[in-house]
This record gives sequence, structure tokens and C-alpha cells, in this order.
Amino acid sequence: GVSTYNYLSGSATNAPITVTYDNLNAITGSSVPVPNVVPVALFTSSVFGLTVGVNGAGSFDTDGSIASYAWTFGDGSSASGVTASHTYAEAGTYLVTLTVTDNEGATGSLTQSVEVAEPVGPVVHASDLFERTVTGGWGSADLGGEWTRDGGGASLYSVSGGVGRQVLNVPGRATSTMLDSVSAKNVTFATDVSFDKGISAGGISSAVSVRRTAGGEYRARLWITASGTDLLMERRVGSVWTTLSSVPVPGLVLSAGDVWRIQLDATGTGPTTLTAKVWNKAGAEPALPNVTVTDSTAALEAPGGVSTYNYLSGSATNAPITVTYDNLNA
Repeated sequence: GVSTYNYLSGSATNAPITVTYDNLNAITGSSVPVPNVVPVALFTSSVFGLTVGVNGAGSFDTDGSIASYAWTFGDGSSASGVTASHTYAEAGTYLVTLTVTDNEGATGSLTQSVEVAEPVGPVVHASDLFERTVTGGWGSADLGGEWTRDGGGASLYSVSGGVGRQVLNVPGRATSTMLDSVSAKNVTFATDVSFDKGISAGGISSAVSVRRTAGGEYRARLWITASGTDLLMERRVGSVWTTLSSVPVPGLVLSAGDVWRIQLDATGTGPTTLTAKVWNKAGAEPALPNVTVTDSTAALEAPGGVSTYNYLSGSATNAPITVTYDNLNA
């Protein structure tokens, strides 16, 4: 065992004397207690007009793990999480600070300045180049928040090699990803989409949606078969889908590996004007939309999120089919 001992000589004249102890330890061999290492905060930022997106995934703790991420944006606003975004009320230069806390309570901080300005063109609500690696989902977009998913297991969703993937692993499978933290009313939503196989039987639906809320959405949906492609403009109110228009897209026949771009625009209210077009990126973008409709559904006149959707028909014979996305923006 261990002990302590003190003795005051018999000739001492200033008793009592108090002896105090602190920081006592008993060490075996050459081991010594190792102090906790402070975590290192690192982050990148992207500016889109008055909005900044930040990503602290590069932060690290050499002797443990990062337990939390706290952001301040220099205007009194704050956020938490590995990624965050913030829209400033006015142009200027602001100090953004990330504070990370490790699993033992130590903190590390990094402050960087960002400069934001009034957008000179359309407001960017969401943007994703998929330059990250994620399994079991799509992670967080470059701008627009965290992607959520619906349809099938987590293993059907991933990001790598500069694209986001959804796997239609069996006939009758539907998959979807959503940016529900986006809030946009007048919006143009566009993305590259590609399929690793052509159509053997049945067909594939692939769609993008805007003004998406629990109460409804507008959707531009491709119906792709071996003989060609139709573009449908659809509306959902509650759980009820209504087709507003359906047109064939001349000359658009799917081959494995083709990269198509689909674009959906929603502007105005009472009525809302909806346009959509799709084209093979090996050729030129069409000057005019393939479909234009107006709709005055009051439930769909508020801002909402954006989403993607895919469905492999039950009669398909060549599952699995992998659908990839890139260059997505709204």
C-alpha cells in the first residue's frame, strides 16, 4: 500500500501546523497520467449570396472523439452539428466561429471571416456536387442541409466518386431523397441523372419535386421505357396525386450510362406557372420547356423543400439498376 507521514519535533514552538496534500498519485513502473489533448477545430465554408454553408467534418481529436460542434455566425445567430448554413440579413464581412468539444469536455475553436453580398442573380437555395463519401444515405448537401431518405434500406443510398446513388434493387422498388430544410417558392430545381442500365422490360420513373411539404408538392416525372420517354407534370395534395400534363419527349431514348438533365421551374401564385424540360447532356439544352402548365391550388402556394424520386416497375427484368445524381441545384 501507500501512506503519508509527518512529524513535528518536540522543541517546536509554533504548533499547530497544518499539512495539506493535492495531486497525489501512485505510479506503477514508468507509466504517468496522460493529460487530455485539446481537440482541433477545422472547417470549410462556401458562400452563396447572403448565405454561408459551413462544414466542420475536418475537425479531429487525437486522443478521443469530437462530441459536439457549436457554430456562431458573428451576427448573434448560432447553430450546432457537423454542417450548418446561415443566411445573413445584409451584406458584409462576418466572423464565423466553430467550437468543438471532445468526449472528455475539452474544447477547441477556430474563427474565420466570411464575406457575403446581395446575390446578383437567382437566389441559390440548395447545391450539391457530391464531393464526399457517405454510406447509408447522402449526408449533407453543400448547401441546403441534410439529405433524408425514404424507400428501401439505408444500403440503397450512398455518395462516392462525385455522385449520389440510389439503387433500385428489386422490381417495384421506389427510392427518394429530400432536402426538407430548404424553403423555396419561386425556384428552378435541376440535376444530372444517369442510369447504369437501359430498359429491358417495363419502365423507370425518375422525378424531381419543388414546394415539398407534408401537405403536398409539385413534381416533374420521367416515365422511361425501351421505346421512349414521357415527361409528366404532377401535383400532390395530401396523399392524392393528380397528373396536370403528360407529353412525349421526342428522340429521348435511354442507353446505359447516358447523363440526362431534368429541370423543374415553379414561379408565382394564383396561379403558379410550372415548366419542365429534360435533355441528354451529350446534346444541346432545348430552348423551350417540354411542358408548361398553370395551377391555382392554394395548398401549394407556400415555400417548401426539394426532393428526388425513382421507381422501377414491377415488370422490370434487369434489377438492380443504380441511379446516380450530380450537379444538383435549386
